[in-house]
Amino acid sequence: VAGPFGSAFHNLVFGRGHPLSLVLMPAHLPYHLTETALWQSDCGHRCAYVLGDMPSENDGFRTPWTISLDKVERALDHMLELVGAGGMVGPG
Repeated sequence: VAGPFGSAFHNLVFGRGHPLSLVLMPAHLPYHLTETALWQSDCGHRCAYVLGDMPSENDGFRTPWTISLDKVERALDHMLELVGAGGMVGPG
């Protein structure tokens, strides 16, 4: 599962197993990271995050933002390495 915050992660409570989550966080809205990390932890899931690029202007939730695909690819590669090594498996 990948996304910035909100229902993308909240709905995981209804899923089976313990999916991995990659939080693609807008750099100008970092306060959602704590909420998402706590939610994932409470559900017994493992997560990682990548911060997006800082926008030149900040209009809150309406601010368009971008994220380096290179950073996302490196994070995904690292997560898959951990899964292969047994380092990112959920409880149960």
